[in-house]
Amino acid sequence: MDTDTPPSAPLDYPLPIRDRLARKPITPKELQILQMLAQGMRNKEISIRAAISHNTVKVHLRRIFQKLGVSTRADAKIVAMQRGLIS
Repeated sequence: MDTDTPPSAPLDYPLPIRDRLARKPITPKELQILQMLAQGMRNKEISIRAAISHNTVKVHLRRIFQKLGVSTRADAKIVAMQRGLIS
């Protein structure tokens, strides 16, 4: 037996948060935020239009990025369009 290979995790082992979020669908509120992002709105504009705080916009965007597997606003727009989430 190779002692350098770590044992594999059991199948019921909890997934890291990033992997769990990637498997969840975009919520209606996140979709609303994503559509505004795709229109070129900045966080402050989104917060005013969606009637939520600036920090809440940041939280939504972070979760959207994780769910789409991206790290930029431009990539989020592209992936969302490719998946048919926005037009």
